[in-house]
Amino acid sequence: MREDIYSILSVSQRRNAAQGVTGALMCDTSWFLQCLEGDSADVAATYDRIQLDPRHWNATIIGTRDVMARTFPHWTMQLTVGNRATTAILKRVSTDGRFWPNRMTFDTALAVLAAASLATAAQPTAAA
Repeated sequence: MREDIYSILSVSQRRNAAQGVTGALMCDTSWFLQCLEGDSADVAATYDRIQLDPRHWNATIIGTRDVMARTFPHWTMQLTVGNRATTAILKRVSTDGRFWPNRMTFDTALAVLAAASLATAAQPTAAA
């Protein structure tokens, strides 16, 4: 599964950059939570591609809204995979501390993605 995630991420980052779409993706072994930002037509086209990809199933839109400024302006797609920081964030919004995006409100989902993305971006990366 991890190989698929990084393959999807790489393609998504290239396509999103070309279309001016930004966002964040958070995942664990069972669930994914994603925010797409940009022109509504570009975001809709991106979501349509997601729906057509056989690696994705049961995708559900939690919400949409127009915003004055993007939450993830510098990331064509920021990936957050479960770690200590995300576990702490999830404990604040989930009764059992687990990742249940289908139980989140739109505002909670966006707040979780924003906090997890910032925590992930702040982590030091391993040297190649």
